[in-house]
Amino acid sequence: MQMGFVMKKVFTYLSTFSVCLFCIWLVSLQLDSLIYHYYPSVSILSRGEEVTYEEVSDALTNLAEKENSLIAKTITETDDSGRTTTSYDVFGKGELPQGLVKADRLVASQANLAENYYVVKGNLDIKVVENVLQSLGLVDSYIYRPTLLNSLSLFLGRGAPSLGLIIFILTNLALTVVGQIVYLRSAGIEMLSGVRSWQIASRFLRVDGRDIALATGGALVFGLIAILILGWPMVYYRFVAIGIAFYACLLFFLSLSTSIGFMIALNISQLQKLIKGALPLKAIFAILLVGQCLAVCIISIGASRTLTYVGVLHTLTIGEKAWQERQDVFSLSLNREAFIADEAMAQQQRMAWSHVILESYAKNNVMLVQHHLRHNTIKEHTIIESSKEIPLERVLYVTPNYIQSEGGLYDFNQLEEIKQLGKGEIALLLPKSLQNDASVYQAYFEDMVGKLLADGEGSISLHSNVYYISDEKRWFIYNHTPINYEQFLQAPLIVVLSPESFEETSYFWENALPDFVFFKDKEMLEQLLDKYNLQNTIGSLLSSKQHYNTLRKNVQLEILMTLSPTILGIFTSILLFNTMNLLYFETFKREIAIKRIAGMGFIELHGSYLGEQVGSALIGMGLAMFMTKSVIVSLGVVVALLINSWMLLNNQAKREEKIQLSVLNGR
Repeated sequence: MQMGFVMKKVFTYLSTFSVCLFCIWLVSLQLDSLIYHYYPSVSILSRGEEVTYEEVSDALTNLAEKENSLIAKTITETDDSGRTTTSYDVFGKGELPQGLVKADRLVASQANLAENYYVVKGNLDIKVVENVLQSLGLVDSYIYRPTLLNSLSLFLGRGAPSLGLIIFILTNLALTVVGQIVYLRSAGIEMLSGVRSWQIASRFLRVDGRDIALATGGALVFGLIAILILGWPMVYYRFVAIGIAFYACLLFFLSLSTSIGFMIALNISQLQKLIKGALPLKAIFAILLVGQCLAVCIISIGASRTLTYVGVLHTLTIGEKAWQERQDVFSLSLNREAFIADEAMAQQQRMAWSHVILESYAKNNVMLVQHHLRHNTIKEHTIIESSKEIPLERVLYVTPNYIQSEGGLYDFNQLEEIKQLGKGEIALLLPKSLQNDASVYQAYFEDMVGKLLADGEGSISLHSNVYYISDEKRWFIYNHTPINYEQFLQAPLIVVLSPESFEETSYFWENALPDFVFFKDKEMLEQLLDKYNLQNTIGSLLSSKQHYNTLRKNVQLEILMTLSPTILGIFTSILLFNTMNLLYFETFKREIAIKRIAGMGFIELHGSYLGEQVGSALIGMGLAMFMTKSVIVSLGVVVALLINSWMLLNNQAKREEKIQLSVLNGR
């Protein structure tokens, strides 16, 4: 009995501190966004009519001082290395909360107005702040009021923490119930001496409550010290504390539930059977069934997701050398300032982007490489004849300089023809295997691209020339998007477009900019952005290889986060099987000894017990296959767990046999 409760006590402390460390880790991954989930805020999603910084500053300062509050606006800056720093413009009297950095006045006056505005001090209603901003012309807005549920969703919304939490709960429940079942005999003796069942159950609850309180207090202090050492804003401590407190509440709820169940079991059981050690066999195997099913499901889900991300990482790694050779290519991201509610202003901005693209292209400073890999994700095809389909994930829209840089044409004269594309002309590069159907593809792309150039309003008549490329060549597609992770396309269908083909007010370039438009000369681009007053619409201007490296790091992090609960699940399953085996031999020690003396072998002795384990594992495998859609992974997990169970049972059986032989020999 003591062993079970000591194990549970140790587990309570270890798991609570593990939750604390995990919460700190998750906070470190979301440092720039956590403040959004702490203070009420109004997000300005796009620019409206002309409004100046001075107007916004004066209005918000007057409002904050009138309401004795403090308003802060986010200012995000990205340096050349890709590192993002966040500071805050302050409106009203007072200091920012500890850890939040105040922005330089000059930087604040030049920053975007389409940002998040927080009430960081005082009782000012965020709706009033929104009304003031809307009265100034910033009408496209969204209010967010953080709640406890929102804070919990930051942790439980991710797969890995949820799996880890389930594992902790499962282990705690198993240790609790097993310990109580073993204690039933002693409880029966206590009840004969006049102790009430509720007194015995409440003793368990008091011990658990004390351990949970001490573990929670220690974890909260540890979390506070960690936040202070790391130099993070104290507002982040709330999220660590919420995670720890939530786990403590779960543990206490489990303890309360099992204590009530234990009290009921004492009341309905016959004391004579309890005192003789007749333990409830059905309860034991119910624990085994539930534990094994959940272990199979959790480990299968974790293993399946880990293998998926390992495959993704391998796909990304294939493109590493190609990215290394193209480090001089840059791409940009747009911020909220780029999204304008007023149509006239939006049209002017589209014209400005068109001029930037045309002038950059004239100096060979911009390249379009637009893939359609999202269609690979949803397995979408376009039927162009009853017997033919176009796999849209293999279609590329590019500018002529992409063909020049990647090669792939059989004739130099063909490249020169493509470079001379003018308005109303496109080039179509098809794999040689599609040569017999070239006219069908030619007609389809002329119509589709004609609609694209017209922004969906009718169609522009186009003329296309068809060229042929090798089916074997793999084309690097400059992909740094999380839509799909492929780095090369084999036998693509390439549509070559000149920027001159687009209307000045086309939506195409704004939509393509973040992921598919690449620049070479950063200084020239910055001059053009300044020339056409677009610098405030830029979120970041980074090397495309930096975007690729960030994507790789995110995938590596997902592997780590998915692998950790999987490994934890394996250790938990071993703990469960060990505990069940100890309970099994404790319960049926006499019967097993008699059968062994009678000459029964391992299978005859433990066949029924193993059969229960196999049955529960198969149920778990069925659930895992339904959830993961992976037969091989689920089957592999079940086989591994059954082998582990067999080995643990065999080792325990040998130990028990040695003990019994020692007793029989008088040693």
